[in-house]
Amino acid sequence: MSPVTHFLLSWAIAEGTPATSKRERLLITLGGIIPDIDGLGAIPDS
Repeated sequence: MSPVTHFLLSWAIAEGTPATSKRERLLITLGGIIPDIDGLGAIPDS
């Protein structure tokens, strides 16, 4: 999946989780896109 899809899915999951603070939602969202960080170097290389 694309990084945008990972971001949107993790954000939706974070928003749907009851009783979470803004910080917890941010951590859930970041956790969803961390696996895509290694692919960021592929964009300038192509």
